Amino acid sequence: MLRKLLFPGNPPRERAPYVPPPPPPPPAAAAAAAAGDVGLNRAGARTRRAGGKSAVGTVTAVHSKKEFDALLVSTRSKQLVVVDFFATWCGPCQQIAPKFEAMAAAMPQAKFVKVDVDQCKDLSQQYGVQSMPTFKLIRGGKVVDEMKGADDGALKEKVEALAGKADRWAAAGGGRLCRSPADRRAASGAGRAGEAEFAGRVDWRRHARPSPAVKEGAAASGDLPA
Repeated sequence: MLRKLLFPGNPPRERAPYVPPPPPPPPAAAAAAAAGDVGLNRAGARTRRAGGKSAVGTVTAVHSKKEFDALLVSTRSKQLVVVDFFATWCGPCQQIAPKFEAMAAAMPQAKFVKVDVDQCKDLSQQYGVQSMPTFKLIRGGKVVDEMKGADDGALKEKVEALAGKADRWAAAGGGRLCRSPADRRAASGAGRAGEAEFAGRVDWRRHARPSPAVKEGAAASGDLPA
């Protein structure tokens, strides 16, 4: 008892409650966050910033007139650009947002772009946007068609009519040459004829063991040994 009074020791300390760390993000989300070019816009659609690398079948979100003009310049002259002028407070805009994203995935032959009218007022004034959503279909820097309202069926018909149906090589890089069987047979026949013509011009005497093609060519040209 006397010892406790003389040496009371340290008072008991209270420990803070244990808080588990947050779970790590998925690998795909972490890579997108590191790149800083993919996310969800305020209308609820998955978008890609105009500054990032444009992927086939994604919706590109532009945030300034400079970004929009740069996107049009980088687009091929014959490629269709579908621009969705939307507002975050617009109910129909939020309703058609996932369907607009689905169109972008189904029609990689066209570019799909979203523009927030409150963020890009200069663009909305330039293109005469007065109601939301308004869709502008642009080719070669010029508006070729437009639509107002959240009718995804009518928008899909317009895009398909102007952009055409997707090429099966559009999402795979394209550039492959598919020749018909008749073309392949013609090319093969031309190759054999060229070999025979070359064999006819070869001097068989210079070959220790002439091939059958050389012999046939020599016989056809009459260049036979005495």
